[in-house]
Amino acid sequence: MGLFFIYSLKVALCLAAFYLVYKLLLSRETFYGFNRAVVLCIIGTSLLLPLVHVSTASPTAGLGGFVVVEGVIAEAVTAEPSGFSMTAAQACFPYI
Repeated sequence: MGLFFIYSLKVALCLAAFYLVYKLLLSRETFYGFNRAVVLCIIGTSLLLPLVHVSTASPTAGLGGFVVVEGVIAEAVTAEPSGFSMTAAQACFPYI
């Protein structure tokens, strides 16, 4: 029952905020069909918006990648070249 009460409060706050925007921006317009559509969208958005959960926590698994990158760079530097190789692009455009 507590979750429904919290949801109802969130819906009421959304409706109040959207109604305030509607009243300030669209209440004097004479496009009644558009105003009805906006009111219906406000109601639908107010019912769905409290169900959306936004997380602001950042992932902390960023330090493990540096060790792997250093290992790959160290292996690439210590590897010996295995002979002469030329691609088709190098043969056609030697100065690029």
